[in-house]
Formats: sequence, C-alpha cells, structure tokens
Amino acid sequence: INSPLILLADEPTGSLDAAAAAEVAGILVRMNRERKTTLIVVTHSETLAGMMSIRYELRGGSLKLLK
Repeated sequence: INSPLILLADEPTGSLDAAAAAEVAGILVRMNRERKTTLIVVTHSETLAGMMSIRYELRGGSLKLLK
C-alpha cells in the first residue's frame, strides 16, 4: 500500500483548487521518478497530462498516442 508498483489515478486533481492540484501533481511525478511507480492517470487537465512522459488521447472511441 505504501510503495505501489502501479498507481491508477482517475481525475486526481479534478475537484481541487490550483494550489492543491499542483501539490498532488508534484507528489505523483515524484512517486514516478523517485520510487519508479508506474502511473496511469486519467485526466481532463492539460497541465497534469503535460507532466506525464507518455500521453494518449481518447477521442471518438479511439485511443491515440500523442507526441
């Protein structure tokens, strides 16, 4: 529980104010870098999505890798 290999996060910053959202995003990125935790994040936030190393977009029922 304290050191997961994979973390699934569905809209982790969805209902947070900007400051709290930035703090949560920072925690997720640190977990990935320092603990090598794989993150699977679903978000509408372009800011949070931009922090991820690999991004996919779901549009019209199709999943597309973004570069």
